[in-house]
Amino acid sequence: MSFAALASAAGAQTTKHTTVSGEVVANTADEQPVFSWEKSTYDFGKITQGKPVSTVFHFTNSGKQPLVISQVNTTCGCTVADYTKEAVLPGKKGSVTVTYNAGAKGVFTKTVTVHANTSMESQYLNINGEVVTDPVTR
Repeated sequence: MSFAALASAAGAQTTKHTTVSGEVVANTADEQPVFSWEKSTYDFGKITQGKPVSTVFHFTNSGKQPLVISQVNTTCGCTVADYTKEAVLPGKKGSVTVTYNAGAKGVFTKTVTVHANTSMESQYLNINGEVVTDPVTR
C-alpha cells in the first residue's frame, strides 16, 4: 500500500464527516462534538399504570464542532422520545425528552439510544421505576 493510501486509510479512521445546514464538515477525533449529560439515568419511583410520565435529559456540547442528533430509538412502543433537532453549537445546550406510558404493572427499566455525530456514535439514556395500579399522588 502506498504512503498516500495509508494516510488516507488512517484519516478515514480518525475523521468523521458531519452535515450541518447542508455543508459537509470534516472533524478529526480531537475536534468532535461531545455530549456532556447532566444525568443519563432517571428514576421515576412509583408511577400510576396508564398515566404517562416524562423526564428531560439535558446536555451541553463540550466539543469543538456542532453536535447533530440524527435519531433517537426507544426499546418499545410504550416509550417515546423527542430531541433537539437543530445543530447544537459548542458550549450550547440541547435536550432529549423521554415519555413513558406503562401498560403493565411492575418494575421497569427502559433504554433510549441517542445517535449523533460524536466519536461515540451511540449514547444511552435509562429510565426506571415501578408501575402500580393505585393512583400515585405527587
